[in-house]
Amino acid sequence: MMQRLLGGLSLALAYLVAGKLGLMLALPPGYASGIFPAAGLAVGAAYLWGRRTLLWIFLGSLLLNLWVGASSTSATTTAAATCVALASALQAWWGCAVLRAALGRRTRLDSDTSVTRYLLLSPVIALVSASISVLSLFGLGVVGAGERLETWGFWWLGDTLGIAAVFPRVL
Repeated sequence: MMQRLLGGLSLALAYLVAGKLGLMLALPPGYASGIFPAAGLAVGAAYLWGRRTLLWIFLGSLLLNLWVGASSTSATTTAAATCVALASALQAWWGCAVLRAALGRRTRLDSDTSVTRYLLLSPVIALVSASISVLSLFGLGVVGAGERLETWGFWWLGDTLGIAAVFPRVL
């Protein structure tokens, strides 16, 4: 029990650190990054260890996004952080399901077929968090109507590159 707790806390902390590093390249208001390594970490962890990682991914993302909005302690900031954290956990779950279906439960990405499938599926997996998060941020008034498409594209690209670059390293 203690080992799982420490493992989960380590995953949440790793997500927080990887996310903060990725957000150093973020567009205002600070949620979308050109490369977001935490997305690849989350999908990789979920792929390897399953559903038990989702709570810790949610926690790491929630803490990260509360940190992003730390200049404001409004209900909107908390709601935005919660929506993004839910979207991050959902993306990890979806990525796990898609990659397990395409690659099997354990892959080493050691064949042309497995690498091609994983690279083709990375942008599909990244649709989840970009779409849910940007829609939520727009609904909360954090992202304006004129910024939606640019924010969504940058978010999607950042998660795609994060998954493509970090997922193999997690394996």
